[in-house]
Order: sequence, then structure tokens, then C-alpha cells
Amino acid sequence: MNDEQERALRLATEAGHILLENGAEITRVEETMKRIAAAYGVTDESYFVLSNGIITTGHRYAHAEFIPIRGTQLSKVVEVNQLSRDVNGSKMPLDELEARLRAIRTSKSQPNWEVTLGALTVATLSGVLAVVLKCPTTVFLVCGIIPTVPGGDIFWTIYYLVGDQLRLAATTGFTALKVAIAIAGGIILAGAVAARIQKRVFTVSSPENAASQQRKKRRQ
Repeated sequence: MNDEQERALRLATEAGHILLENGAEITRVEETMKRIAAAYGVTDESYFVLSNGIITTGHRYAHAEFIPIRGTQLSKVVEVNQLSRDVNGSKMPLDELEARLRAIRTSKSQPNWEVTLGALTVATLSGVLAVVLKCPTTVFLVCGIIPTVPGGDIFWTIYYLVGDQLRLAATTGFTALKVAIAIAGGIILAGAVAARIQKRVFTVSSPENAASQQRKKRRQ
């Protein structure tokens, strides 16, 4: 194994690291690592992937590391998988591969306040459309909220529970719970604001209030 192949094997392990710490399943981690290594002519490698670590061996090369799961970020899993296909399709320079892996690993996840803001916007627009078109608010709210629901995290939580991987299930479940709370917070906030506005409008336009205003005008 020459220096280029050893570096390729190290970068393949780095790709596996990103996948595993972001909730990818073990078989996907192994397939991606093999795909990247094979693109650079590495064929005598072996991988032993656990739920919290990777052991990589090759000719005159061995590496083992512990990888704690930080939380599920399926966008990073998708990006690494696509990168491995790009490498397999055309032999990408190792410097470019390393730079792209570094960019994926350091990219930030979507903050929960953005989810809350999105849910707030959807709930507000749903309320407006419900009044204008005289339809139930849920007709518009359900359609608008579905894209923000963490379906991937929910799926993997159930998948890990069925597979008796409780640690992974807890991680993905907690991530899904945080997003669900953010969505619920946006909907509740929009409902509270709408109720306050509706109460004020009906108070101003109610017959009792109109009669009271007329009596005040007569006295003046």
C-alpha cells in the first residue's frame, strides 16, 4: 500500500466517522467506506463497524476510534453518500475529497428556531386562508406542517427500537422530539396571537360595544 492509498483509506474512515456519528446504519457506513477506498485502488482493507466505533485495517495500516453519536443529521448522511458516488464515478483528487469531507463535518445543523418560525408562518397563513376561504384551519395547517415533521428521525427511532439498539433509538428519538416541540411551539404561538386579535376585533365590532359608543356620542 503506497502513501496515496493509505491516505485514501484514512479519508474513507473519516467518511465513515461522519456517517456513524450522524445516525447512519452500520451497513451503509461499511458500503460507503468500501466504495471510497476502492476508487483509489485499495482492495485489501477490512472494516469492523460498531454502533459507536470503527476499526480499519489494511496492508501496513490499522486504525481504531471511538465515535459517540452526536445526533441524527440525515442531510450529512446524504451528502457523504453522494460524495462517495462522485468519487466512484471519477477519481477525485484526495485534496478535494478531504476538503469536501471537512466541509460536511463542520456544517451546522438547522437550528430549532427556524423550525418554530416556519411553523408560526404556516399556522398564521392557515388561519388567514381559513377565514378568507371559509374552510377549517386544519385543511391548510396539515398540508403546510407535514414538510417540517422529522419523518426520517421517527423512522430511524422505530427501526433502532425494533433492532434492540436502544442507544441509537434514544438519540434519534430525542432529535425528533426537539423538532416536534419546536413545531408545536410555533403553532401554539400563532394560535395565541390569532385568539388575541380575534378577541379584540369581536369586542370592537360587537353590538353591545356599538350601542355603548352610540350612548357616549349622544351624551357628548
